Amino acid sequence: MEIILLLGAILVIGYFFGLVAERFGFPRVTSYLLAGILFSQDLLGHELSLNIELWSDIFSKICLGFIAYIVGSEIHLDKLVQHKKVTILATLFSSILPVVFVFCSFYFLSLSLGFSNYMAIVLSAVASTTDPAATFAVIDQYNIKGEVADTAIKIVAIDDALGIIIFAIISIFFLPNGSGSTLELVVREIGGSVLLGIILGYFLSRFAKLSISNDFLLPLLTGLVLIAVSVSELYHLSGLMVCIALGFVANIQNKSDSKVSLLLPIKHIKELIFITFFTIAGTHFSIKHFSTGFLLILVYIVARGLGKYVGAYIGSKIGKTSNPNVPKYLGLTLLPQAGVAIGLVIQVVQLPEIAPFKDLIFNIILGSTVVYEVLGPFVAKIAFKKAGEM
Repeated sequence: MEIILLLGAILVIGYFFGLVAERFGFPRVTSYLLAGILFSQDLLGHELSLNIELWSDIFSKICLGFIAYIVGSEIHLDKLVQHKKVTILATLFSSILPVVFVFCSFYFLSLSLGFSNYMAIVLSAVASTTDPAATFAVIDQYNIKGEVADTAIKIVAIDDALGIIIFAIISIFFLPNGSGSTLELVVREIGGSVLLGIILGYFLSRFAKLSISNDFLLPLLTGLVLIAVSVSELYHLSGLMVCIALGFVANIQNKSDSKVSLLLPIKHIKELIFITFFTIAGTHFSIKHFSTGFLLILVYIVARGLGKYVGAYIGSKIGKTSNPNVPKYLGLTLLPQAGVAIGLVIQVVQLPEIAPFKDLIFNIILGSTVVYEVLGPFVAKIAFKKAGEM
């Protein structure tokens, strides 16, 4: 019963924080995160004896599955083909330059502060990944339309796959004893995840055609997303990539000849998903993530953020976009970073050469995640507004 009570409280509290956000004109996703931070263990969570961490992981994965499905569904094939050069180059550069900037920053810090070079390698290896949920939540809240928003959605949908590849390459060549397990990770997480998403997306589009109205689709859609999340967990796939592929394939298959919508049913529960996901994410806040290595967290935030911005700028310039706002503002929409980076770090911090720096690396990643998730939506909103898309 405690779980039910806490989940109910999260939804009600998130609702009122969302109202405050609307009143003052800032992104609701940030208010949900702040609500979660308020009830973290270092604040009210300890006083109220809340044990959110015992059950929050599964709810977070389910919510992220739905968000990933929506992100995949919003990628339209005609727009993907229309701006493919800009999308590919902006994704490539905005993924590689954060790696370069973070590595250089921490390499020079290691020379002056006596850190191991392995810390610079691990942090740079995860710097390219982006959290699609936060960026998409801002686009959805303000109903943002335009080339910057379209390009941002496509980039956040595919750059985690590129981030996993970059992580694998760096692990193979620069981390000890990482080659075998990392090659397996690439094949499994990218190939297996996309294949599973394609299969489930095909079944969703086929089963949906049996429905006579949209009213019957929510149970089907929910069931397949839950299957995608659980099978991904069982076989160590990327649930994020599976659900993005599921949404993308299902809506391509369904678009031409179906009388039902595969996005309409989920629109009714979208805010419920956002409140649950981001409020739970905020509860993982810890003061020690900032008190331990605050300056290192700041260095990581600046280096990665600068890499994202410069990378997106260079990529879209080389791609010769006709819209001058794309290179100017695209990088500012790609700042949030969350679960994928944490998951990748977990895979390597147990290595003997890295274990002595494990706590410090976690503090940097978790601390920067909180900052990116709180400030990222604000920055994205400003960027979209400056670009004239809201």
